[in-house]
Amino acid sequence: MPSLPIPNYPVIMVDVRADGSAHLNVAGRHVDYPAGDVTETRTAVIAYAADLARSMNRPVRMTTSGPDSIWKLAVHPNGTVTDLTAENAKPTRRPRTPLEQRPSAAAVPIATLTSSTGEVARIRAATLLGRQPTAQGGKNTDELLTVDDGTRTISKTHARVEWRDGALWITDHQSANGTIVDRPGQNPVNLTAGQPYQLIAGDVLRLGDMTFTVNMGEVDP
Repeated sequence: MPSLPIPNYPVIMVDVRADGSAHLNVAGRHVDYPAGDVTETRTAVIAYAADLARSMNRPVRMTTSGPDSIWKLAVHPNGTVTDLTAENAKPTRRPRTPLEQRPSAAAVPIATLTSSTGEVARIRAATLLGRQPTAQGGKNTDELLTVDDGTRTISKTHARVEWRDGALWITDHQSANGTIVDRPGQNPVNLTAGQPYQLIAGDVLRLGDMTFTVNMGEVDP
């Protein structure tokens, strides 16, 4: 295990299928791997993660799901892979199965959204943002965040922001004027309604005529 804690973002999400094909998603970047030998696919995925780790000069987290299992890993700049599945398990307890995995109780991920009007909102749970947001049936939405928008360019229920596997995601809720993510050094991303997009610190969200700057951290529960 590394001597310093590995930040909870970004998280590389990988879905490996039975035919050896795979889909990788990190911070909105998608990579598809064709069907073939599963070992070769995993080697290619780890190589991608190691390249990202080298560019960030630190290990990165990766969650890999297969037909029967889920692995939580850390990939280091030198290509070394560390198993993080049981990093928060107590020694006296039996190993937990993938369906029992839970975020660390030691620290709770939190994001702040600072609006162009100077207001600050904290995101700890699944949250619907909008001019007059309404919880949707079947959605595990814990919070409603009302945005004071005099121009009415923000929809009543504009977007959903939520933490999943240590990463922050935003999903446009079929808003009238769309949701755009500005990331330093990259072209703006106009979100597709219903398709989650992973956020990182420093992103700027454009909802209608308003902007929100994203910052992240961890706090004690």
